[in-house]
Amino acid sequence: MSIKKRQPLFHLFQPKLTRGQLLEHKVTLLDFGKFADRIFKMEPHVIFVSVVDNRNTVIAHEIRTGASLHYPSDYIRSFVQVAPVMIMGALEKLKPALGVVESVTVRYEQRLLLFTRCYDMVVVLGLDPSTPTLFADSTTELVRKMAVESEEEPIVVNQQ
Repeated sequence: MSIKKRQPLFHLFQPKLTRGQLLEHKVTLLDFGKFADRIFKMEPHVIFVSVVDNRNTVIAHEIRTGASLHYPSDYIRSFVQVAPVMIMGALEKLKPALGVVESVTVRYEQRLLLFTRCYDMVVVLGLDPSTPTLFADSTTELVRKMAVESEEEPIVVNQQ
């Protein structure tokens, strides 16, 4: 009796598709309205959910009902279309040494943005700036405190 070597399941369902194409296919089957609703229910700080595919096309853009925006929805949609390639694309230059970028957090005074890779897409969440990011917040405060303390210390030049 011969035992067949196990193959990934995607070969069984769509033998003509590559893994990347299958992931893209999975994305098209995702119910983006349901996806956004689940995120809104899970995290009350989320103001908008956008999904950008690997061709930099915004394939979903949902705003929480009644949310206060700093820019019109169309402007946010345009920003979300180019931001992942600018931010994550630049960071992925280190991919050979560090691996794939999984997520990036950017904190503005008026908004927190979270870029998360999921399948062959990037999910962008716009959150209220009061959203806690404990490690980043405490480290930022520590760095700022050290900078202020360093300003007060006189600069000593080694004289030999």
